Amino acid sequence: MSYDSQENRILSLEISLKDIMLATENFSVNCFGSGRYWKAYEGKLPNASTTIVAKRWDSKSDDQFGTELDILFKRKHKNIIRLVGYCSERNENIIVYEHMSKGSLDKYLKDSKLKWMKRLQICIDVASALDFLHGENVTLKKVVHRNIKSHSILLNDDWDAKISNFELSSLDSSHQNIKYINKDAYLDPQYNQGSLTEKSDIYSFGVILFEILCGRLTWEEGHEAGPLAKHYYEQAKLDEMVFADIKEQIVPQSLTTFVDIAYECLHEDADKRPKAGDVVIQLKKALEIQEDFEIWEPKLPRDYKEIMGLSQIPEIYHTKQKKDIYEKLSGGILLPKEKVMAHENNKNQKKVQQVHQSYSDLEKLLTVNEKMYIRELNGKKHLMLSATEVVFQNVTELLPQQVFRIKYKIETELLSPFTEYTCYLVFKVSKKCQGLHCPVKVRNLLHRKNKGNQIIYFRTPSHLNHHDDFWVPEQRKDGWMEVMIWKFNSKYNNNLGKDVIPMNLKLVTYEGTMSGLIICGLEFRPT
Repeated sequence: MSYDSQENRILSLEISLKDIMLATENFSVNCFGSGRYWKAYEGKLPNASTTIVAKRWDSKSDDQFGTELDILFKRKHKNIIRLVGYCSERNENIIVYEHMSKGSLDKYLKDSKLKWMKRLQICIDVASALDFLHGENVTLKKVVHRNIKSHSILLNDDWDAKISNFELSSLDSSHQNIKYINKDAYLDPQYNQGSLTEKSDIYSFGVILFEILCGRLTWEEGHEAGPLAKHYYEQAKLDEMVFADIKEQIVPQSLTTFVDIAYECLHEDADKRPKAGDVVIQLKKALEIQEDFEIWEPKLPRDYKEIMGLSQIPEIYHTKQKKDIYEKLSGGILLPKEKVMAHENNKNQKKVQQVHQSYSDLEKLLTVNEKMYIRELNGKKHLMLSATEVVFQNVTELLPQQVFRIKYKIETELLSPFTEYTCYLVFKVSKKCQGLHCPVKVRNLLHRKNKGNQIIYFRTPSHLNHHDDFWVPEQRKDGWMEVMIWKFNSKYNNNLGKDVIPMNLKLVTYEGTMSGLIICGLEFRPT
């Protein structure tokens, strides 16, 4: 950006003192916070609907005002407080910021509503902002904040965290005036060496990490949280300091990952402290572990370990996260033909007779048993992929998902040559199932260029929803239901070999789920 364009932009951010005084009622009400050099007030600017914060600096803080304004004007990041405007008029220096409705983090350390996962995300937000500030590029120097503390971290309605209070920041690590630095429990012990670096910010952040974990400010109860947490960590007793209201929420591995990186941040040797980017990585890892337990494990079938054990390569799932296992199940897993399982939306374990195919949660991979029945029908071969050789003892609740995939290869010698065939899905609907009334789209994944979808139903639709092009179910004499899902010709040409016909269908419902659907098998009949 050229000098002229920067000059024009900063001029465009000027707000008149009159408007600010109107917004804050002449700085008489709604004091939002205060610091050594300023007081902040909430208000609404004339002709504006959103609330702002006006930070009014005292008469002897021109340098601090200029430092903060310069940093915020040139640096934009989602986790750094956003500059709205400024005023430098009639000996008044004021910076106007976005309003962070929840205020500063220090107010919520003891709040039981602030759960562990949200605390982790706040930590990630702050670490991400520090990583941005400590970065250096062609146009911007790195910034050392030098005043990182819970009071400087602001929260909005969604608990998004943003760093504020840049008045003591430095853009030059080699030439610093530490005269005005707050010598408190957040301060790097090496400050007496004459300067504070980005690793000093990391130390301060390490103190905040333990504050968030322990639910207390660093100077409370007569002990500084940083040194005390280090002592408990080294004695393997840190769990005694964890905030009681969140202790039961935390997965042990998430806690270990968190405290390990927090401890490294407090290393006496600044050179051995991690970079902000490394802290981000470890905090995200702690969050992923926690999410795995809170979000992804409940989505899995209760018998997912058994399903994984039946896989052809079960050992590859032993170290996978629950999210990975969920996605693997969603994509389908190949089970040995002797160990196929069926799942129904029924919490009571029971035996289901002649259910052939495997389906457990989202996108299903249907494997074919070697036992098939072939008979003649009007001189043409009739093929039924049956499951009479397989008995299923394990029936559990089917996750309420929307996609069902059918994929296999069929040998052409089992079919009559040059014959049109219709493929029927043979199924039942659980007696307890209240759904499956909505249309289901069938997409042939082998013909992706053809964007047309066939519409089928698992329950007979009302006459208002019926259309001649829709395929609807019919009752069979054997007690099962059937519905057409595919048509093909046995002379089908493909690249997989002349003796094989591939099938790859994807059934999707966009209203409700397919929970309660019991699959018997597939039947191919000459058209």
